[in-house]
Amino acid sequence: MSREDYLEDPQQVARYAAVADQLKAQIGKLASNSLLPSEDQLARRFKVSRVTIRRALAVLEGSGLVDRQRGRGTIVNPPKVLRSLIPMVPIEDDLMQQGLKMTTEVLSVERRACVPDHVLDKLQRTRSDAISAITLLRSVDDRVISFDRRYISDSIVDDLDLSEIGTTPTWILFGRCARLPITEYKTEMEFVPSSQDEARILRVTPGTLLVVNTGTDHLQDGEPYCVTAMYYRIDRVRFSFVFGDSQMNNMPVKTNP
Repeated sequence: MSREDYLEDPQQVARYAAVADQLKAQIGKLASNSLLPSEDQLARRFKVSRVTIRRALAVLEGSGLVDRQRGRGTIVNPPKVLRSLIPMVPIEDDLMQQGLKMTTEVLSVERRACVPDHVLDKLQRTRSDAISAITLLRSVDDRVISFDRRYISDSIVDDLDLSEIGTTPTWILFGRCARLPITEYKTEMEFVPSSQDEARILRVTPGTLLVVNTGTDHLQDGEPYCVTAMYYRIDRVRFSFVFGDSQMNNMPVKTNP
């Protein structure tokens, strides 16, 4: 039997899943940044092969519970950051309310950017229009959690003071340059495999699943103003959806025949 066949054997899957469950319970009692025993030590403890231990640790790493670092070992991660999507709260306000300190870094400002077709559609623009792409990196406790890519007219970027990034919430900074109040925000969310560029920014393996939340700001007269795509690491961020009375009242009610 080849190694690949062995790894797909149902008994082996059950074995590493059981080890992962036991390790998960133990990790819940450890402090952040604690170092787990080595693979050899874990293999002896659970009386399984190192292959089984590696697969169990891969499950834990994929769920964001641990990081495996070459030369150091397996480290217990802090709890995931909680992000509120309903009700929608600006990320700066959201994390501040939780007592978390987030840092924001301007990675790039690209004038006349190559804008995806779906973004042009949301902005109601064409390829001849001058659109900038501003990329912002978000970190908590020096751990990258997400990045934003904001698409907005070149002329508006000229009026932005990007030196205020990190001290002024981005929704305020971008909103200052609007000719009318921003009165509507339309958003959609999807899971997508990361591209080479996205993986490089978020420091993950290309193809890793990300949560992408794409929102469009509309001015008071209905004109699209800015499109923001927020890319989240799902191993470091979890999401909350809280429905109030207004949403619940609009939900269909099933009645008995």
